Amino acid sequence: MLEAYLDESERAGQAPRLFCMAGWLGDGAAAWKSFEKRWADVLDDGGITEFKASDLANQRGEFAQWSDERAFTFLADLLAIVRDSDLVAVEASIALEEPQDRRIQAQAGADYLACAYHCLLLLLHVATIKDVGGRERVSVVFDERKYKGVALLGVITYNLGTLLRRFALPLTCRVGR
Repeated sequence: MLEAYLDESERAGQAPRLFCMAGWLGDGAAAWKSFEKRWADVLDDGGITEFKASDLANQRGEFAQWSDERAFTFLADLLAIVRDSDLVAVEASIALEEPQDRRIQAQAGADYLACAYHCLLLLLHVATIKDVGGRERVSVVFDERKYKGVALLGVITYNLGTLLRRFALPLTCRVGR
């Protein structure tokens, strides 16, 4: 089974407000096992328990006392793992301006949902290319996010069937609910 992991990031408080969701798709049996082992080794060597790109970029958390040189070398090691892997990247982003996009920003989780659905369609498209003629399924893991008490992952799951039937009917056989 193909596996994908997605996470979101946003820049708020500046214009435009940026929202991004990105992740990786790989063969669960081979690509992820090798990737995870190498990734864990780099984290262990650096004394890091969890990699957060924003913490590294802003020298916060576990990276607070790191020099620029140490941060650059650490990031280069992680990027080499990504470069040498068999993983495929997917990404969706939205830039929201005030006041034109105020209505969109007011809708609970609209940015998250739009990017999540876009990434799902990209993942399914890539899965189709990787498995031409087959019916291999895709397992997707999101970093769960709540917005004003609403579990957005539940909204995605609830609406996924409708989305796929409407926009990607040939791909629906690849997604389990």
